[in-house]
Amino acid sequence: FTGGETVMLRDETLEHWKRFFEVDRDDPQHPSQTGIECGDLVETIEPLFNRLTIFDGRVPHGVRRVYGVQDPRGSRLVLHGWFASPEPFYDGPLETEAVESALTDVLDPLMESLGDHDVFPQLTGHMAVCMYAPGAGGKASKVRVLTESMRVHPSEEDPAGAREVVARAVLEAL
Repeated sequence: FTGGETVMLRDETLEHWKRFFEVDRDDPQHPSQTGIECGDLVETIEPLFNRLTIFDGRVPHGVRRVYGVQDPRGSRLVLHGWFASPEPFYDGPLETEAVESALTDVLDPLMESLGDHDVFPQLTGHMAVCMYAPGAGGKASKVRVLTESMRVHPSEEDPAGAREVVARAVLEAL
């Protein structure tokens, strides 16, 4: 087989033109002085046997056409799917109303404060957090981020730092 590569737009591509306005235009590596090739704009992920490729579906992407055997008994199989948007869930002896009330008491003010862009960076995406609560009235323990797909607003100078600031605020609130 040939083809079947997953092609994903690089984060830098979304801010491609921003680099043209950087101060040092005389630098030989400045975008106005160099050519832009496909690899500078997209990342190509090879379709290796037995590989599972998982990525944030909000990133512009595509899959190149596959060429090869047309007989289904000798061809390849591709599974394609989407995860649902995360939502809170819990496991344990607490009543649903108690869990929802406790989460609402914490998450409502947290979400309001995260919306204040004078204090927190502008982000979009999801963060999945795991926490253990000892029971009714107990404080959560062992709070940790399982995964996050946050994307930072282009105006932010330090994307990794911006994600860290928000993650820390979430973990401290819980």
